[in-house]
Amino acid sequence: MSIVEEATANAANEVRAQSEVTIMPAEQFNEFIATLDVADVASNLIKLGTGCRRYARD
Repeated sequence: MSIVEEATANAANEVRAQSEVTIMPAEQFNEFIATLDVADVASNLIKLGTGCRRYARD
């Protein structure tokens, strides 16, 4: 592999790696993960689940 081909391959690999990884500060990441532990009220789902059904279940 020539020097130019190797440089091109390395550059392409670097671009691909950047698109697959999200870089953020540790504090922001910790806040993001903490929100996953908090349940949403999901009021729209509650409304859908308590309303009249459009079909009958057998």
